[in-house]
Amino acid sequence: MSGIELKALPPDEAVAYFKAKGHALAPSFHWLDIWQQEHAAQFTVAKSAGFDILGDVHAAVLDALANGTTFDDFKRKLIPTLQDKGWWGRAPAPDPKNPGKAPTSQLGSPRRLQTIFDVNLRMSYAAGKWAQAERTRGTHPYVEYSAVMDDRTRPDHRAWNGTVVHLDDPWLDHHTPPCGWNCRCTLRQMSADEAGKRKVGAPASKTTLFHNSRTGEVVEVPEGIDPGFGYNPGKTATGLHAARVAASKWVSAPPPLAAAASAESVKFMLGALTADFGQWARKVLETGHTIGDRRVVGALSQPILDFLASKGEDPLSGALTVADSTIGHFRNDRHVRGTFRPDGTRRKPPSAAAVADIVRLPELVGKPDKVLWDRTHRNLLYLFTPSGDDKRKGKIGVTVNWSRKGGPLFTNAVIHDSLVRPADIAAGDYEEIPLK
Repeated sequence: MSGIELKALPPDEAVAYFKAKGHALAPSFHWLDIWQQEHAAQFTVAKSAGFDILGDVHAAVLDALANGTTFDDFKRKLIPTLQDKGWWGRAPAPDPKNPGKAPTSQLGSPRRLQTIFDVNLRMSYAAGKWAQAERTRGTHPYVEYSAVMDDRTRPDHRAWNGTVVHLDDPWLDHHTPPCGWNCRCTLRQMSADEAGKRKVGAPASKTTLFHNSRTGEVVEVPEGIDPGFGYNPGKTATGLHAARVAASKWVSAPPPLAAAASAESVKFMLGALTADFGQWARKVLETGHTIGDRRVVGALSQPILDFLASKGEDPLSGALTVADSTIGHFRNDRHVRGTFRPDGTRRKPPSAAAVADIVRLPELVGKPDKVLWDRTHRNLLYLFTPSGDDKRKGKIGVTVNWSRKGGPLFTNAVIHDSLVRPADIAAGDYEEIPLK
């Protein structure tokens, strides 16, 4: 396997793309755990679950990308850190999908590092070049697929060489290089005049079905594209990155700054954040597959922070987050992960209305009907109007267990979702928080 040996510094867009992924480190056991477009906004390394190495690997790749470091230097600097942390050679590695089991797996090795180095740099360059293409599309709105025409080039990629398409062509949603492991293909941007001298249009594309054994998903993959590479990293990053990475910064920001940023986000990025969260939540609900991932869905507003201060409470973070394991328990029994209960009886599938509410959680917490202070449990209850048939049953109550300094939580965790009736509220010990 040959890695990239950089001879020139990359575009700033490539560095920014990869740097932003550092805000969403996602430990995983298998490369199929984090699938396709999710890689555009998260950084992961297979078999990293249970090992504190993601930050080190991301920093090393970022340094190599930004400074033109060769693979040999990258490997030489990183290996001692990985060895000190136990992530080297064959050793037991925890699998989040099978808690309690730690099969012996290949962890760090020179070959693994070369794959990490090669794939991440190629994806970052691809995203950076796409960002440049979007910026200059006014004068150069077409691209040409360019393959390295040697004996290592795959037949499909060889056939695509010279294909010219407009930047808006849907073909690029799946055929933007790299199109597989060790793919060396690139896109070359061209003007309308140059494209006018060529045949413009994408070739016919056939697909095959791929079964993701980790998530249970069955997806269509274009022939000639390796599973997991059938997406446009730059185009995907434009929407998902902007929303998810911006929201991730609320975690470490002082709560008042997070509140201000969240209030501004309602004006321009709430839709993207909700769409990204909805895609993730649907996947969790449909597959029941969790890897310990957590998403930011909003932030405590300034009125809520002021109210908590009046109660002598001082949140450690302003961010509102939800874990993938929590998604499986939303709306009571209907959303408990798995098909069967412990007693062997079959669970009811989630209703369409319930799923519709869950996938719009960022939108809901961004614009709640009411927020109550639970005097008994000293947590927060966000109330919303349900979707569909559930409107007749009361309000959605989303319980937030906020972070206390010195407590077990760092962010304010959404821990429960249920349908509540007015009588339930009347029977509890609640105080409404003024939101204006």
